[in-house]
Amino acid sequence: MTQATDLRDLLTLALTPYLRLMTSDGELYWPYVAGFIVPAAMVWRASTPAGSGDAQNLLKFAFPPALYKSPSALLDLRYFAVNVFLYTVFVAPLLLTSTTVGHVVVTVLVRQFGIPTWPISSGRWAGVAASAFLAIAADFGFFLSHYLHHRIPLLWAFHKVHHSAEVLHPLTAFRSHPVNLAVDFTFVTLFSGVSSGVLAYVFDANLAPATLLGVNLFNFTFFAVGSQLRHSHIWLDYGPRVSRFLVSPAMHQVHHSSASMHFGQNLGGALAIWDWLFGTLYIPQKRETLELGLGRDEVSSYMTVRDLYFSPLLEVFSITIS
Repeated sequence: MTQATDLRDLLTLALTPYLRLMTSDGELYWPYVAGFIVPAAMVWRASTPAGSGDAQNLLKFAFPPALYKSPSALLDLRYFAVNVFLYTVFVAPLLLTSTTVGHVVVTVLVRQFGIPTWPISSGRWAGVAASAFLAIAADFGFFLSHYLHHRIPLLWAFHKVHHSAEVLHPLTAFRSHPVNLAVDFTFVTLFSGVSSGVLAYVFDANLAPATLLGVNLFNFTFFAVGSQLRHSHIWLDYGPRVSRFLVSPAMHQVHHSSASMHFGQNLGGALAIWDWLFGTLYIPQKRETLELGLGRDEVSSYMTVRDLYFSPLLEVFSITIS
């Protein structure tokens, strides 16, 4: 093997965690990137007098230089570069997969109830229903994890990393401590796996959940129609009626507010019904001026990549010994 081949293999290994983000399973899949740019352009056009806008102004609106040069945004970039690699290589391989959970569920159901004699015949609409069922289950798993992160002090210590951001932009979505990510992933995996196991047991072997470009139809729709604006400065509100069912980008921006009245509100990923059921729904009546982050008293603990990793551990240690 030549030195060039060794270098190429090493480079491929180093880049793989980042390249995976651009696949259909990743947050930077091209339709999702379009799901940031297209809605941003629509908001910009709606707020710009006819004939006074051009592409350069659109770019300044969508990617304001002052925001992206801020210390918080630059910290997001540094943390993204480090954490994506560390989490993907060292943490993710240790976690359960929904396939494993699904197999366990099917095994348990067969032992308890036997093999179904007359499984439900699947078809196109069964595939759509299965996709909806899986998406709803995964969304509730995320909500429950998020709810607990805001209610349990030990978990909140790790979730603070995400809330320490003082500006919002797409890479802010990646500002999460590995422990936070692992807990979120575990909850989503458990609910997704149990749901897929139940579907595999009840329906015949031909069941194929509806997908678009290889992604669950409902998850794809959510990510491609503006969810990427949740971590941005662009206020996109769905209105009071739709916001009772779907979490708008504006609602998630409120969630990042440091104001006490906003703490622990709007915890849902896609569906707002969980917030309604758990009493954490906050629907803004108009655009609100928000101060983002944890507040002046705590910001100094989250100024570097090292802080983002170790400040939660120090806080957990202080909680456990107190």
